[in-house]
Amino acid sequence: MLTGCTGRPAAPVGAVAEVRVEAKDFTLTLSASTWPAGAVRIRFDNRGPDTHELLMFETGRPAATLPMRLDGSSVDEDSPRLHQVLDEQGTPPGESQTVTVNLAPGHYVVLCNMSGHYMAGMREEVTVG
Repeated sequence: MLTGCTGRPAAPVGAVAEVRVEAKDFTLTLSASTWPAGAVRIRFDNRGPDTHELLMFETGRPAATLPMRLDGSSVDEDSPRLHQVLDEQGTPPGESQTVTVNLAPGHYVVLCNMSGHYMAGMREEVTVG
């Protein structure tokens, strides 16, 4: 069995890591802020009270300084300074979505980009690798 720098056993080849992201009011809660590179299954639980979406960008920018749209209340998803890796279009309150993404090592930001939600604090940083 192989071990990495953490001393924990490495995941078997072909294994999919699992993480949880919970949205509630104007917060995102992550089960971990460091995720492994490779296939990651993300369970997104919306605890309400509004519809929330889950977006993920690879970027060197801190979560609070992403480029904004002209409206000033949402992130410019088309900015060349961001590389979008996930766009879960919206999950109604009380529902969940599960998606699998293949992540390279790097710095990522997960967020809800519904109007005003990013500005209200629905953003978290993730280190992959």
